Amino acid sequence: MTQPDHRHEPADPHRLLADAEAAFAAGDHYGGSALICQSAQLAMANLAKQYGHPHDPEGDDLFLFARWLDKQNGVSRYVGGLNTAELFGDNAKYRFIEPEEMEFSRPRVRDFIADVTSYPIPTKFL
Repeated sequence: MTQPDHRHEPADPHRLLADAEAAFAAGDHYGGSALICQSAQLAMANLAKQYGHPHDPEGDDLFLFARWLDKQNGVSRYVGGLNTAELFGDNAKYRFIEPEEMEFSRPRVRDFIADVTSYPIPTKFL
């Protein structure tokens, strides 16, 4: 499946997530895996940027920010959610997750993206 070209659209993790779900529904598990991972990375990068944190998805920036979020909130939700999303990214490259496992794990990534995109921004960052 050809991935949609969003270069001229605003960076929207929900749009990427919708594209991922469409890919999964069409049976393109590897394209969907890539898109759902990109959606989660974009959501985290957008939030990290709003907080003034480093936000390069290619390094450890997003995991360091996820750890910071977990510490701020007294939870262990953000690192786990990002790890699950990254597994989908690895699956797009190495094709190791069975479709049944993907079906089980996708809701966790969708919930993670919803949590991240609805996370409050302090007024000093607005």
